Amino acid sequence: MATLAALASTLAWPVLAAHRPAAEVTDGHRLKVVSANLWFAAPTNQPTIEFLMASDADIVGLIEVSASWQRALAPLLAKYPYKVDCFATIPECETVLLSKLPIKAPRAERVLGGAPVVVGGEVDWNGKRVEVLATHLAWPFTPDYGQHWRVDPNAAPVLEGRLPASRQASQAENLAQLLNTLPPDLVVMGDFNGAPWSRLQSAFSDATRLENAAGWELSWPTMLPWPFRLPIDHVLSRGHLVVTGFSAGPELDSDHFPVIAEIGWRD
Repeated sequence: MATLAALASTLAWPVLAAHRPAAEVTDGHRLKVVSANLWFAAPTNQPTIEFLMASDADIVGLIEVSASWQRALAPLLAKYPYKVDCFATIPECETVLLSKLPIKAPRAERVLGGAPVVVGGEVDWNGKRVEVLATHLAWPFTPDYGQHWRVDPNAAPVLEGRLPASRQASQAENLAQLLNTLPPDLVVMGDFNGAPWSRLQSAFSDATRLENAAGWELSWPTMLPWPFRLPIDHVLSRGHLVVTGFSAGPELDSDHFPVIAEIGWRD
């Protein structure tokens, strides 16, 4: 019991410490975003559909969207008439972005022609142009000693520090290179398969200037009690955009809890 208590404290303190007062913003409007890993192995889908409908989010990013999930999501399309996905163009695609706001210049592609996949585009929110993307990084345990998953292993790395030689690290390098070519006002959501305090996630945040100013939530796996879960599902922002509120949704059909973010505008 003492060992379990110590382990729970070790896992929980970074999350408790991460919850900070809401950042200062200059505009009273909030962009509400929901990010959820639907889980390929989900036994049902109705609780998830009901949650997404009731969330009244402006933008919803979903990953692990199987063919059966695509069919199940059909009732959402009346509420979210703008949709970007890559199901018809990329065989391994399992990501979709749903929006109440019109999506301009949509993108649904392999990052720099490699991995991971990103889906999203530019939205006009309250008269402001904002880029919103959803993505899914690989598990951290698959090695990539020769950096075969990096689009250009000979290029100078964007991520600094002594990072693991993993497929996830190579994908994060690719993603950081892409994000640094995009406009500054950016939101990126999804399953990053990494805790914010990990070396890789810290390097990724430093390189891209993406942050979650409102803290983190223990989102995976749902079958473990709260102290033993990890915060691997994130909604990150930069530029004039700042996450002012961040929370986990209810347990649904997935092994992940959905996460809910409110985003404000700062001058």
